[in-house]
Amino acid sequence: MKISRRVIREYAESLAVAFVLAMVIRHFVVEAFRIPTSSMEPTLIGNQSHGDRILVNKFQYDLHPPQAWDVVVFKIEKARINHYKGQGPRGAVRAANGTVTYPGSPEHDNYVKRLVGLPGQTIQVIDGDVFINGTIKRKPERVEASMLVPVTSDEYLKRSKTTFFDKDNWSKQGADAVSLEWDGSITLAGSKRQCGARYLPEIKDDIKSTSGGKRDEKTLNTVGDLRLAFRFTHTGGTGNLTCELRNDATRYTFALPLGKPGEVAEILYNSKGVKLLKQPKPFVPTGEHLIEFSAIDARATIRIDGEALAVFENTDPKQSSAKHVSRMPTHRSSVKFGVTGCDVLARDVRVWRDIYYTGGPRRGPRFAVGRKLKLGEGEYFMMGDNSPSSFDSRSWGVVEESSLIGSAFFVFWPLPRWRFIN
Repeated sequence: MKISRRVIREYAESLAVAFVLAMVIRHFVVEAFRIPTSSMEPTLIGNQSHGDRILVNKFQYDLHPPQAWDVVVFKIEKARINHYKGQGPRGAVRAANGTVTYPGSPEHDNYVKRLVGLPGQTIQVIDGDVFINGTIKRKPERVEASMLVPVTSDEYLKRSKTTFFDKDNWSKQGADAVSLEWDGSITLAGSKRQCGARYLPEIKDDIKSTSGGKRDEKTLNTVGDLRLAFRFTHTGGTGNLTCELRNDATRYTFALPLGKPGEVAEILYNSKGVKLLKQPKPFVPTGEHLIEFSAIDARATIRIDGEALAVFENTDPKQSSAKHVSRMPTHRSSVKFGVTGCDVLARDVRVWRDIYYTGGPRRGPRFAVGRKLKLGEGEYFMMGDNSPSSFDSRSWGVVEESSLIGSAFFVFWPLPRWRFIN
């Protein structure tokens, strides 16, 4: 079949239009990037050859300003990065905000980090948490959930039928009333006596990076911002199901009445048992329910089947103020749950920890780590989720507005990690 010149011209014009549109979209609308390093793990998996492929919205910041906790792609001068790595260039002059001026025309590299400080704000990183204008910065719920690092799950219980208990991870409290089964279920016979299970190891800020790097145990920090979740069924008796999360001397305890019509749940704060918050209406358990209890960024939240039952934001200056919060890293953390006066069957037990922001790689100055950093107009502070291994604003200062490329919103490859980014 002979193809006429007119048909060839039409095909050529269509391909040309498609190419031009693709270039316009790539330049102004959406562009794909690959994550080359582990600095954003576990949110984004990085590798030089097969890291996550992400889509970046390049016009979003033309419609509204960047928001705290956005995952942002931006450009930064190679010479500036080399300067903070001790590799030149000569004649560079460093400003108080970390920016570097130097002779010559700069080349740029693309970076991806999480935006934590906005123009005009004063930012500090103190013992794992971010403080903005002197107050702890709480993450939105969707961001908090996406940044949680898994610590353990009920896999530790899935042993042979003759091995019911892993002494390395969990202890029985009221051992004769607790049964840890091979299938991962835990029976708590609280109608006999008060009983429960406690996670034994200290929870550290280690991340099993895909890059294969491993930190020295001496550099690990104990993390006290934690979340506990499990499924439970009330099988008899009248009493309370309790969960406790401890961060050094700070304790949050949640008590859920079971078999007590009309009574409401409550969150208790610290070892004195001060009643902080009660749920507005009773919870009547029938069948199996998912319970989630978290104490993160001086905020305690209890959820049942995905619905918030009670939320307490701690305004105690020792918990939420940069002036009064302890400067000593937490040295004890614990997770436990149990029952009093009633029986419960639990399964799918899981523990997560929050991101623990460290001082970052120890090279050169460290911006906003412990000491205040005032951000000027058009200046942003960026940090990686894999905090100990991230070379970011703590090491080389602020990112200027003109350097922002866009907001990362979607992982499109590899397919098993296909998802929106929070």
